[in-house]
Amino acid sequence: VVADIETKQFVMANSAMCEMLGYSEDELLSRSIMDIHPVEDLPAILKGFQDQVEGRLVVYANAPVLRKDGSVFYADIGTRVKTYEGRPSAIGIIRDITERKQAQEALERERRTLKHLLQSSDHERQLIAYEIHDGLAQQVAGAVMQFESYDHLRKAKPEDAASVFEAGMMMLRKSHFEAR
Repeated sequence: VVADIETKQFVMANSAMCEMLGYSEDELLSRSIMDIHPVEDLPAILKGFQDQVEGRLVVYANAPVLRKDGSVFYADIGTRVKTYEGRPSAIGIIRDITERKQAQEALERERRTLKHLLQSSDHERQLIAYEIHDGLAQQVAGAVMQFESYDHLRKAKPEDAASVFEAGMMMLRKSHFEAR
């Protein structure tokens, strides 16, 4: 598509551009740059156009483009300044990047899902670690203390040693049951 730099009016459009936007050539030539972009995006679009005309920007990336039917697609717009029919004009090449944008958005959704799954997995791991620390590890530590007491009592107080030994065995059995 070719647009007059001053008026921003289209002065030439090829059939691919007409098909992409849903206009006939005559319809498109009666329109301007402002007619093929959503109103809320016009300030950024016009600034990008000016930056391209003045050579500060080669490609305007991810520009929202408005079709005749009101649907919006995203495009990378490359612009070169040339003289067309004696007027300074911007020759624009518009490449529909909707599929690429959708793929990028799908990748971002997948990344967020994966991050959530990893956080959930880490949280689950922490819960299991707490459960082991607060349950099984405490019972095993208690059993160790009972057996250490048993070792001290077995010669001096055999009856007390037997009950301490049995308490340690109960703790080990409970730990074994919990671990299963």
